[in-house]
Amino acid sequence: MAQTGDPKGNGTGGSGQNIKAEFSREPHMRGAVSMARAQNVDSADSQFFIVLSASNFLDGQYTYWGKVTKGMEFMDMVKKGDSSDNGSVSNPDIIVKMQVAADVKE
Repeated sequence: MAQTGDPKGNGTGGSGQNIKAEFSREPHMRGAVSMARAQNVDSADSQFFIVLSASNFLDGQYTYWGKVTKGMEFMDMVKKGDSSDNGSVSNPDIIVKMQVAADVKE
């Protein structure tokens, strides 16, 4: 996964506003977008992650709020960190532009 949304850029930042968890049955397949959190399920804040490959072990444990519909090839180019260092990357890539679109079904 690729995680972002930390205003400090070191993995510890946020707005200070905890968001109550809203779990769903949506599977964490490639392109899923969910809120990152600490041990407390209601501790999500500004950080979120995009799943790079199927990660069903995350299902029902994180607030899934969307999916990448275009541009996953750019996610594949994001720097990958070493799993032994919790995926940390020095000089990480940054989001330059992102759009969130609502899918209204009636």
